[in-house]
Amino acid sequence: MLAIGTVIALLVLPSALTTPQANPSTELELAPVPPNTKTPPLQTGNLSTLALGNLSTGLGAGAGGGGAPTTTTLPSLLPPLGAVTGVGSSPIEKDCVGNPPRQTEDPLSPPCVGYFQGNNDGATYQGVTGSTIRIVLYYNTGTYQVGNSVYVAPVNTIINLDQTPYQPGEFPYLTVDRAWERYFNSRYQTYNRHIAFYLQFESYDANSNRTTATREADAAAVYDEVRPFAVLNENQLNQDADQSYLDYMAQHGVLSFGSGPEVQSDELYQRYPGLEWSYQATLEQLDRNFDAYVCQKVVGQPTDDGGAGVGDGQPRKFGLIETTDPAFPSYQHAAQQVASAIEGCGVKIADTATYAYNGETIDERTTPEYAIDAMSRFAADKITTILWPIGMETKFSAEAETLHYDPEWVLGGDPEQAWIDTGQFQNQSEWSHAWTITSDVYYPRLASNEVCYEAYRTVDIQASNDDVQLLACPQYNDLRQLFTGIQVAGPILGRYSVDEGFHAIPDKPSTSIEEPACYYLANDYTCVKDATVEWWDATESSSQSDEPGCWRMIDRGQRFDNQQFPPGNLAAQQVPADDQCNNDTGTESIAG
Repeated sequence: MLAIGTVIALLVLPSALTTPQANPSTELELAPVPPNTKTPPLQTGNLSTLALGNLSTGLGAGAGGGGAPTTTTLPSLLPPLGAVTGVGSSPIEKDCVGNPPRQTEDPLSPPCVGYFQGNNDGATYQGVTGSTIRIVLYYNTGTYQVGNSVYVAPVNTIINLDQTPYQPGEFPYLTVDRAWERYFNSRYQTYNRHIAFYLQFESYDANSNRTTATREADAAAVYDEVRPFAVLNENQLNQDADQSYLDYMAQHGVLSFGSGPEVQSDELYQRYPGLEWSYQATLEQLDRNFDAYVCQKVVGQPTDDGGAGVGDGQPRKFGLIETTDPAFPSYQHAAQQVASAIEGCGVKIADTATYAYNGETIDERTTPEYAIDAMSRFAADKITTILWPIGMETKFSAEAETLHYDPEWVLGGDPEQAWIDTGQFQNQSEWSHAWTITSDVYYPRLASNEVCYEAYRTVDIQASNDDVQLLACPQYNDLRQLFTGIQVAGPILGRYSVDEGFHAIPDKPSTSIEEPACYYLANDYTCVKDATVEWWDATESSSQSDEPGCWRMIDRGQRFDNQQFPPGNLAAQQVPADDQCNNDTGTESIAG
């Protein structure tokens, strides 16, 4: 059988493949062009004699929320629990922790696979060899301000971190990603492969603009040079153009991971099933949370958090805010879907306010007439409760305060809505009546017990807290998801084995306010499934900001799964003496 397998391999595998170099940190070999995306990649090899750590402790065989993907069925490679301490007398090569053991201190890290011995089948997918997995982190160019320091990013550049020696004063993302590369490779099971980081910095057109064409050119350039297994999109600007980069990658079989500030729709992930993944919940998931909260906690009950011009005890009358920004068509659709869904539980929208530019704390492109007109209408029509399921701007709250009109503001799960920094740009008197239903988790005080901070400090004790908070930690969830996908895929790594591994994760609720319920349902490619509820305190400051104002978490940060919220009115669980500030500023480095 071995001889036959060898002959088949010689006939099937491309002859241009070379023997992997002994040192994975300098491996430059390019794997073959990927198979057609409609066909599962070649996955040969006999793994029946391997004794791998059992992932079923937290990634159960077939017990996941959505089961295995329908595109292919892979044989089970996981024997019963007992091999997590190694094979025979072999040592543990990964520093697993806890009981039951996990790869890291992070409760969302996979169960421990402490040792791997055997054949990983070599080049199982593009960007994968027997010793290396190549990934690309894609960044904006421009000027970055981190704390009091200003850095200028490279332009149109691809950097292989393993072949680029550290230089004092180098662009900070190089230093941060060196640390993360070391951390994740040392703690996660990668089956004798080294995950090599390549950093790509975007290009501009002749007018110094980032466009769909420049993004596609960047994607083609890095695909030709690196031929990666996966990319992480670390850009925070021009989401339409960014998506053209990811579309190019998906069309060429490259997996992508990333959680930018714009929430994406299910449709995006189902367009390229198993190729695009995100830690962040989808629009539809956030809508379901918002719909359920409004129907369970707001409808059919009198106001209990109104201010001037509204008061408490009045029958609720609803207004809706949505954006008309052409750059956010999915947000418009989401707001309309919410209005339709909550109509079924008795909500009638009396009036709708719109705004032209989404996501700007200081909008210099418009004058406030639209906000004056909308808030004047709402006040005159005695609207008590404004529903704002997704999106963010700041003129509405300012003009409502000018009119001495203080309605209840009920916000959805848009990450920007739940950030302290953006809340502080709202009128604070108005925001004292604001609530948000968010998939955000509790962020402890930096340098206290935040999972990301503690993880990063194990590999870099010299970085400033600004660098950890503003550069390193915004990457953490995406990197964890990527490395989790690589581990749960097993040694035969490819698009379909990653898909199967993720969909084996059981649909269990969260056990901590610092972690979400993370699992993957059928035709679902994002992690977070639950939500928490917060209210704005304009007088209290979080430990992460010098400015007053923070989101306080009800029920000590309790997380609610399956759209089941506690009984009572909007403010029934509000306990100012107990509700702690969430320290999520949402602040990331600013590229311009």
